[in-house]
Amino acid sequence: MQHGATAGLYLYKINEWVAIITAGVSTYDYDGTLSLGNSSAAYASSNDYLFYTNTTDATQKEMFIDASTMTRIDVPSDSTVSFNAHITARSNNDLSCGYIIKGLVNNNSGTLAFVNPLVE
Repeated sequence: MQHGATAGLYLYKINEWVAIITAGVSTYDYDGTLSLGNSSAAYASSNDYLFYTNTTDATQKEMFIDASTMTRIDVPSDSTVSFNAHITARSNNDLSCGYIIKGLVNNNSGTLAFVNPLVE
């Protein structure tokens, strides 16, 4: 938390406080990544991603970080990733739904697997 003369939301990044929101307006293009560690390796990291897709029928569609390059979230070998997914959907005939899914994914020597069932 930053205390200062200007009210707002601040993020401590690369040895300085950076204003993200002041007076209700975003003032910083936050890329959604926060890493903790030293100069050679991160001990832990946190990322926020926003996925968006559109479909005109009931066919399932995979979403990517960058649709033009079909980039997926990487789960490095011998690591674990937890996730919280907030999903919102709306049809063209005014039907809506929403889900919150939480889960844990292990990558053991290149083999990906969910840990226990997903929580919805």
